[in-house]
Amino acid sequence: TIDVSAGVLYARRPGTETAVYPLRIPHIRTNVTITGQLAVTHVDEEFFNPENLELEGFYVFQLPQGATVDGLWMWVDGVRLTFAVKRKEDASKLYDSLVEHNVGDPAILQSLGSNRFQLKIFPIKPGTGRRIELEYFQTLPLDGAGNTRYVYPMNIADYQATQWSVTVTIKAT
Repeated sequence: TIDVSAGVLYARRPGTETAVYPLRIPHIRTNVTITGQLAVTHVDEEFFNPENLELEGFYVFQLPQGATVDGLWMWVDGVRLTFAVKRKEDASKLYDSLVEHNVGDPAILQSLGSNRFQLKIFPIKPGTGRRIELEYFQTLPLDGAGNTRYVYPMNIADYQATQWSVTVTIKAT
């Protein structure tokens, strides 16, 4: 079973707490591989800023209970960059400093608790986009009949996606 349930994208002017803008999403590609009880989900999304303003993006998502982020990448100028793991305080200071001085293309993944996360991205320049890839894995629980259930936690109600694809591959154990 595949259910679709949670995930929101916001953008605002840097340094403000208001003025949220929706971003167009030209592509969302999701690949899920299930082997026995192990599910690996890879989400590849591109966001586009149609505004005449430089924006800071906030992608908020919730993973299924027990799921773990396994990889996070951002594309900058055609190069796939891997996120580095840092202590929370160090990462926040570095991100804030880079945003303040408008240096580079910083992004930071923060835990909001209860398996909810927020990815902050800066800058999203006018008329340009960002491509983010996220991969997570989870052990699927068995029900009384020995069946598993996979839930894909994305809310597509507010998405303005041009192309959406979900591929599910089930492998024998």
